Amino acid sequence: IRSIAMCDADDAAKRAAPKGFDAAANARVEKKLDMLRTPEQRKRIEDKVERLELEQMVRDEGLDAIPEAVSERMMKRMLTSLGIPLVIGVGAFIGFVIAARVYDITIRPTTVAATTQLIFALALAGITYGPLSASWDEEREGSFFGFAEVGKNIDSLLESIKSSPK
Repeated sequence: IRSIAMCDADDAAKRAAPKGFDAAANARVEKKLDMLRTPEQRKRIEDKVERLELEQMVRDEGLDAIPEAVSERMMKRMLTSLGIPLVIGVGAFIGFVIAARVYDITIRPTTVAATTQLIFALALAGITYGPLSASWDEEREGSFFGFAEVGKNIDSLLESIKSSPK
């Protein structure tokens, strides 16, 4: 493991040699620092190098990108679940203004505020519901409202949060 860490340190030194320093000088400094580190520090460094290499491999393979079909499905659902309540909220506000001005109906400002805020809160929830209700499987379209997908996707999301490095 030490030889791998030293190779990684040499590779890192070559890549990240500061201006005015050559890779060999950087490698010597890294080697001296490595001798001063505790075993716990070395283990953390090795884990970090391993994680960085894995992240780079994922990026190189294109595994970190959301497939185009899934991305479009998420966006379509998000725009729908956001757009409908947003249009209703603006329409409700305009309706309150017309009722007050044209028909001379007295409406308490708290009623207008509470109603429009509730509808806009639904629009805000729609931003989250859209991606969660879409099927994350590239091959499967999913149900119309996406109720079955929400549970699966929340479970996947919680699983990835629990397994992510801290």
